[in-house]
Amino acid sequence: MTTTVLLLVPTDATPDHLAVDLAQLMLRRGCRVVVIGTDVAVLLDAVRGYGAARAAAVVGDHRDPAARTALVTTAQACFGSVDLVVDPMGEAHDDTAPQVAALAA
Repeated sequence: MTTTVLLLVPTDATPDHLAVDLAQLMLRRGCRVVVIGTDVAVLLDAVRGYGAARAAAVVGDHRDPAARTALVTTAQACFGSVDLVVDPMGEAHDDTAPQVAALAA
């Protein structure tokens, strides 16, 4: 079974390459990846080289609780259920998915 990963792309001071590197790593390992963030250029870089069957970009501010639910619903529409949410900033998102991987200390 292919793992579907939802990657929340930081919108502040975190280097953009972090999200791009994480997305590309997960895609190379065979995951399906949905990236959510506000910077279209970063989102497109994160999924570059992979088609719609493996990668998707959703534009929106995942930090806004009102928008987050709609964004996650859109992400789920891409590939079905989400197996893992990766948040490089380590924020708590109790309504996004059963597992959240916080990568920042």
